Amino acid sequence: MKFTPSRWTAHAGRVVCATLLAAHVWTARVAAQQSQVRLAVAPAETLAVSITGAAQGSDLVIIPGLIGSAFAFRRIIPLLAAGGYRVVVVDPLGAGRSSHPDHADYSLAGQADRLAAALDSLGVTQALVVAQALGAAMAYRLAVARPDEVAGILSLNGGPAEQTATPGVRRVLRFAPLLRLFGGRSLLRRKTAEGLRRSSGDPSWVTEPVVDGYAAPYAGDLGEVLHTLQAIAFAREPCTLVPRLERIRAPVLLLVGDTPGGAIAPAEVGILAGRLPAFRVDTIRGAGQYLQEERPAEVLAAAARLQGWVTARGSALAAPLTPARTCGSSAGPPDGPAAELAPGARSRPAAVGSRPAGSADAAAERP
Repeated sequence: MKFTPSRWTAHAGRVVCATLLAAHVWTARVAAQQSQVRLAVAPAETLAVSITGAAQGSDLVIIPGLIGSAFAFRRIIPLLAAGGYRVVVVDPLGAGRSSHPDHADYSLAGQADRLAAALDSLGVTQALVVAQALGAAMAYRLAVARPDEVAGILSLNGGPAEQTATPGVRRVLRFAPLLRLFGGRSLLRRKTAEGLRRSSGDPSWVTEPVVDGYAAPYAGDLGEVLHTLQAIAFAREPCTLVPRLERIRAPVLLLVGDTPGGAIAPAEVGILAGRLPAFRVDTIRGAGQYLQEERPAEVLAAAARLQGWVTARGSALAAPLTPARTCGSSAGPPDGPAAELAPGARSRPAAVGSRPAGSADAAAERP
């Protein structure tokens, strides 16, 4: 058949329509596979969990930092789910939609123990873990205590933090008297916007709707929010992480921005490089702290590289299923309230290595 200009136009129109229809069907399918659950891990302690993707997909767990919660990953969650993962996002206690009790163990070790209990209840094993900022410090502790739950870690500007009092939390507490005096909702929102822009290499992503999303967890009782932040800032760790990094058997890929807004210091990168058995670091030029916002495509590419690295290592380094507490923190044990299978859980989670991998990483590993 000879294609005339009019036929080419009609053909192109059909291709565009088919593409748009496929995209609509894909989006609707992903939306239909989303679920929200709340898991009780201790009295007055409930974790908010969102699950996206097919139940038989390989597990990918996202641990957000204290700012942004699951909302911060809205751009990459559907793409990861479309790539075959069951994406599980867990808001740490005191962050996002999780509960904000005044008197709780907000140490990083306690947070890691709660994450382990939540993942147990969802039937998660050998998952890729994507963790941002302080969420990475929780992920490292999770990998130490529960190697059966972690196949690999993609850390987004997350170092081996030994305390929860991040600069962001300290900034908010510095304005606490003003927030209480003036009712502070608009001031808190403004400071959130300023912090997001200051932490970015390219702040164009910080729009008004985005600021609303990041500030949403503070929309409740302001006194409760400030009490929670104070409890987080003054949490005491029952043990240090750095001496235990050598016990992490899963490969760790650290993704960092190179602008002043990046959250991790060179000294922390050196600690990870010197202590972790399998580690590499990649830099995203011109990016700041919120890599999943500024450069979502590069975060997805990094997840694919980590998947390839995990698959290339195979099952030779498979960890024994030996649940343990991080280091004697007060969070509930693995057989606590969240251990029963939650809605959306499965009794036989798919192994990470079962999914076709991207390009394998040639990262150096210490013997």
